[in-house]
Amino acid sequence: MGRIPEETIQRVIEANDIVDVISGYVPDLKRAGTSFKACCPFHSERTPSFNVTPSRQFFKCFGCGESGNVLGFVMKLENLTFPDAVKKLAQRANIPIIEEEESASQIAERKSRSRLIELHNDFAKFMHERLLKDPRAQHARDYLNSRGFGAPMAKNWKVGWHPEAPAQVIEWAKSKGYKAKELVAAGIAAASDDPRRGLYYRFRNRLMFPIHNDFGDVVAFTARQLVEDKRSGKYINSPETTIFKKSKVFFGLDKARREIGKKEYGYALLCEGQMDVIACHERGFLCAIATSGTALTEEQAVLIKRYTKQVLLCYDSDAAGQDANKKAFVQLARQGLTVKVVVLPDGDDPDSFMQEHGAEAFQRAIDEAQDFFDYKIRYEAKQRDLTNASNKAEVAAEMSVLIAAMSDSFQLQAALSFVSTRLGMSEEDIRNASRRQVRQDRRVLDRQQALRERDAEEQVVLEPIVLHDALAALCHMSMNSVEAYEWMQEQIEPLFSAVEGYVGERVFRYLISTQPRPESPAKVLAYLDSMPELYKISLTPLYGHLNPNRTVAQVSDPLAEAQLVFKKLSIAALEKQRKQKTLALGDPHLSSDELRSLQEELLQITQILSEVKK
Repeated sequence: MGRIPEETIQRVIEANDIVDVISGYVPDLKRAGTSFKACCPFHSERTPSFNVTPSRQFFKCFGCGESGNVLGFVMKLENLTFPDAVKKLAQRANIPIIEEEESASQIAERKSRSRLIELHNDFAKFMHERLLKDPRAQHARDYLNSRGFGAPMAKNWKVGWHPEAPAQVIEWAKSKGYKAKELVAAGIAAASDDPRRGLYYRFRNRLMFPIHNDFGDVVAFTARQLVEDKRSGKYINSPETTIFKKSKVFFGLDKARREIGKKEYGYALLCEGQMDVIACHERGFLCAIATSGTALTEEQAVLIKRYTKQVLLCYDSDAAGQDANKKAFVQLARQGLTVKVVVLPDGDDPDSFMQEHGAEAFQRAIDEAQDFFDYKIRYEAKQRDLTNASNKAEVAAEMSVLIAAMSDSFQLQAALSFVSTRLGMSEEDIRNASRRQVRQDRRVLDRQQALRERDAEEQVVLEPIVLHDALAALCHMSMNSVEAYEWMQEQIEPLFSAVEGYVGERVFRYLISTQPRPESPAKVLAYLDSMPELYKISLTPLYGHLNPNRTVAQVSDPLAEAQLVFKKLSIAALEKQRKQKTLALGDPHLSSDELRSLQEELLQITQILSEVKK
């Protein structure tokens, strides 16, 4: 594996029409003249400012400023790296990917992520085998049976059991070649407070529910307690890692996403726990998902919006469930989604309700789901007397906070009318309260942002800029060799053109533009001390010998080495220009003059490149 060739990237872009791709994520994308419009998927808004132009294969939001091509859209919305976005769209268009050589750092990062995913997948299989076959897991199997689940469910969801004693896990890890530090990186183990005790295994004697990413790989676990221990929660999750961010995933979405958009559903059923999700799926409700032990986040609300415009909340009816309802509504309403609430008897969750009343009764509860504000007012009317003016004012204030979160203008107006009618208050009073809440929220956010900026200014710790190897080598030779320095001073403009876009470009430009002749170490060190702190800490390690991890070591002929590095950079820059011009020639809308001009430029670049390579 390695770098994806530019020709392949261009094929992928051409094969994926931007309107087709974006409409799969943004259901409300509608034609508006020669372009398409919708509310922006990257920020909350009530009036559509997100534009997609088919003729240019380009999107632009005039609200938040996000813009780009089809690759940029998928990268931003799915939080993918550039290569992963290319692969995702290549798979969509059935285009094979053959990669070129990667840099050392890219290889290391990719291998680290792949190894972590491989470990999670292997560990899930090992835990699953323990649940099915280990005699010591009988109590775990008994628990599942008591909940109405047997081996078929365990196999479908790859449910596992973590042994009480870690010896089996340690032996398994050794047999698979996984090191202790990899178990810690995966969150399976953690360093003990007492170094003499070694590692602590966090999931001991728990049922293990794998959490998958969009590609079906296991990236984390939710573990349920089997023996009550008040020192630990009933459910615990894997800590966040490079492959798992709790705020950006749902349990069960890998199974539910294909169902959510189907006509027979048309909604996502948001539950409180993993067992509820499993219970729903096992009984035929295939659009159920759950967060992983956290309140619904903005990222998750954006994720749901890719698949549906409607969410049914199915949380517990206790105080914690009510709080979760409100928080979820705020995030979903900000994305313009319709929110309803599935009402179950007090003390019931989807699993317990279906065990007692069956799947048909649960389907009726879903069919009778109440609009969010209808549910909220019904609930509040049970808790307090709404004929009392003080109580009514309190409820109205709470409703105004929720209404203020809504980004869809039609839904907002409907909510205003409904709440004002039900509470016997004027619509204008509710509207004004909502506007006051919006202003108050903005002031709070502004204050929080100001505090964050102030803290950042006070606590900022400068990190050195790690220059690209080629730029580091040139800086090193410029500070250590008079000959190399004098030659570079004569090549400033070509050098600046060749290094454009490389990491550390501004540091290199600063050095070459301001550096005195390196006649003595004292002169160079005095110069380093005089420069801005960021440049100083970035360039000081390059004076003298290069760091051991650099690909360019101390050389006997700095001038020749500088010229060789410059040649390689120039060839790379020219190759890039040639590819850009070649791609531009494929534009069917070019005029004859534009086409002729591009052909002349391409010929000139090719001739220069031929000369430089000699």
